[in-house]
Amino acid sequence: MKIRCASLDDLESIHAIEQRSFKHPWTKNQLAYEIENDPVSQVYILVDDGIVLGYIFIHDTTQEVQILNIAVDQDYRKSGYGKHLMNYVLKNISKNANIFLEVRASNFNAIQLYIAAGFKEIGRRQAYYHGGEDAIVMKLKRNI
Repeated sequence: MKIRCASLDDLESIHAIEQRSFKHPWTKNQLAYEIENDPVSQVYILVDDGIVLGYIFIHDTTQEVQILNIAVDQDYRKSGYGKHLMNYVLKNISKNANIFLEVRASNFNAIQLYIAAGFKEIGRRQAYYHGGEDAIVMKLKRNI
């Protein structure tokens, strides 16, 4: 099992996981833009025997990191892979960065992952998601 930077060669696998993971998934063009064109975007994938098991998308401006999207393919969930991806990112970004994310209020599994990683709720965005669901805004500040 290995974590590496994603390339456009991984787009089909990432897109397939995205489609299976979210009610309102990112489009293939949005995913490709983040992988290839956005200057602050970093996309990491977890691969085992050539199979993409999951991914994490972040924006990193050194002082601030935004976790945009994290998913593990449905056949590999509940195996600690999401935690593995999260720990990899937290270990490899600036130790003084403020780290933010937004999560659907109903996404209890993700919320538990983020709390376990040390994130705290700092606010809510009312009706942020398609369908009117609130987003919980979370932050992790490390001074190591």
